[in-house]
Order: sequence, then C-alpha cells, then structure tokens
Amino acid sequence: TTLINNVSIAMKNSLMYESLNESKKQLETLFDQKVQSEKMAAIGEMTSIIAHELKNPLGIIHSSAQYLSEGKRSKMITQEMLNYIKTEVEHLNLSINSILNLAKQKAPEFIRVDLSRQIHQLIDQWLLSKDHRTNVRIAIHICEPLPSIYADFKQLSQVLLNLIRNSEEMMDAGGTITLEVIQENDFVQIQVIDNGPGIPDLNLDKVFQNFFTTKKRGLGLGLVVCRQIVNAHNGFISLTNRPQSGGTIASIRLPIKPLATIGRPHLQEAVIPA
Repeated sequence: TTLINNVSIAMKNSLMYESLNESKKQLETLFDQKVQSEKMAAIGEMTSIIAHELKNPLGIIHSSAQYLSEGKRSKMITQEMLNYIKTEVEHLNLSINSILNLAKQKAPEFIRVDLSRQIHQLIDQWLLSKDHRTNVRIAIHICEPLPSIYADFKQLSQVLLNLIRNSEEMMDAGGTITLEVIQENDFVQIQVIDNGPGIPDLNLDKVFQNFFTTKKRGLGLGLVVCRQIVNAHNGFISLTNRPQSGGTIASIRLPIKPLATIGRPHLQEAVIPA
C-alpha cells in the first residue's frame, strides 16, 4: 500500500510538473508577444510624432530657401527669411538631441560634487543665456552647510535646466523661480519652485510619459529624460502643484552616496572643476 501511494504521488507530481512547465512556456510566449506588441506600438507612436515634428520645420526651411532663390529680395525680407531658417534648424537640432538623449543615455559618472557651488555657477550661466527670460527672477536658497554628494553634475545640470526652462516658458508675464536645497539624513532634496499657472490636474499623472506635451512644439521627452537621469542616480523626481499660492514644485531627492546603496563602494574623490 505504501509503495502504491508513493508511486501515485510521484505520478501526480510528474503530471503537475509537466502541466506547470507547459503553462510556463505559454506564459513566456504570451509575455514575449505582449512586449513585442508594445514595442511596435511605441515605435509607431514615436514615428508618427517625429515625422510631424520634423516635417513642419523642414517645410518652412524649404519654402524660405525657395523664396530667396527666386530673385533679389530686400535686405529686410532676406534677413527675415534667414531668421526663419535659423530658428527652424535650431528646433530640428533640439528635437534630434531629445531623441538621442533618450535613446543613448549614458550611465552617470559618479564623482564628488560641491552641489552648492555647482548650482550657483549653473544659474549664473543660465542668466547669461539667450534662452533665459529676463522677466523671470531666479532665487537660490541652500541650507548650509551642505555636504558634498556623489553624482554626475553634467547630467544633473541637464535636469535642472530642463525644469527651469519649463517653468520660465509657463510664465509669460514673468515671475520668480526658487531653487531650494536641503539635506535630509543621507539624502539631498532639490526643489524648483515657480509661481506660474501650475499644471492642470488631469495632466499631472502624464507629465513623465513618453511623448506627452502640452506645448505647440516639442517631442514631450524632456521630463522623460529627467526621470531617467534621476533614477540612474538612485533618486526620485516628482512634479506637483503648489496647494495655495499657485505654480509648480519639482522635487528631486538624491542619495548623498548613491552607489553605496547598490553595492558599489568605490567612489572617485575628484571634485568637478569650475
């Protein structure tokens, strides 16, 4: 009886294993099909958006060049057409860079960073940039003493400038952007706070989605790349509306030693040069 029971259990286990193995294969097949389907859908969406985003500037460049080639034009009209061409080329370059940044995002090179000094230098450079809106004031509030962090500030500066540019674009009438930096235990929190119109509640959950944008121009990849960079620093980024005074708060939470939390104890000691 014991032998028969053991044989019966062994046969049941064998049949169960065969069934589970077959189910596993079916699940793997379904998963692969779903991944492939999602990839094709994403490629289709990206192709459509990129085609639309590139077609308009190319059309303007073509028509402007054709207009100039038809004969002599006044100096004023010639300069206007050349400005159109220059603007559209810059727009194309920005779109292509957005795609490349998303597709070829490099792993961060973690070195020791004096965050306070680097942020002040970054804002000083931005205030001299032609892209800065002079009717927007930028204030910096850093809780001192702030410890050095291990990060790739070249990548982080891309995140900060993207957030600042987005805030400025929302404040046509001008306003104030405040950068606040504080330490919270083993983390540093950077907040970019503006007093613009804020983000509609319906869009708050979509701002980090691929190709989502409310702008007339742009691929909707800026915040996607920002999140990719912050995640690579083992950090977290969020975007919320200010509850009472209006505007938005972009919060970046970064570990002071990101690599220590993922099993890579060796960190470079160099400081980013000015």
